[in-house]
Amino acid sequence: MPSVTRNLVSDLETGRRQLLGVAEVLVIARALDVPPLLLLFPVGVAEEAEALPGEIRSPFRAAAWFSGETPFPGKDDEDYVIGIAADWNAATGNPLAIYRAYDRAAVEETTALRRARSFEERAASADGDDREAFAAAAAALRQAAEGHRAAAESVRQQARTLGILPPGPRVDEG
Repeated sequence: MPSVTRNLVSDLETGRRQLLGVAEVLVIARALDVPPLLLLFPVGVAEEAEALPGEIRSPFRAAAWFSGETPFPGKDDEDYVIGIAADWNAATGNPLAIYRAYDRAAVEETTALRRARSFEERAASADGDDREAFAAAAAALRQAAEGHRAAAESVRQQARTLGILPPGPRVDEG
């Protein structure tokens, strides 16, 4: 991994150097504690960005394309691109979309299980109707967690069907 020297920064600031390698962008992003994508597309800072040489788009739409969330936006179809992103991802078998879907399901499962445990603890120290209510809430959350677990496994199966390495189970499951 290259290092970012004072000379490199000076050369960039003065225009003596205009291009960076991918590794240098990653090192600079890490040093600045920002996602590398924001060094390429100034989301929230500028109204326009050069998505490709000579192709000006909104920084957010360019970033969405770069990160694999949407197809490349045309000049006049930025709102349209938002609407077709899910269909486009499904139709292309986009591995990033598959991994995102798995991660969403796994996070939802983990969250439901954490909340269920909290209600179970409350039920253990409650009396009468409160105990029953907390226990019922915990049971409903455990059932929801099972649904999320099934959704995650379905995404893994979809990946296998498409010939994509399935996302692995999360370490914090259960």
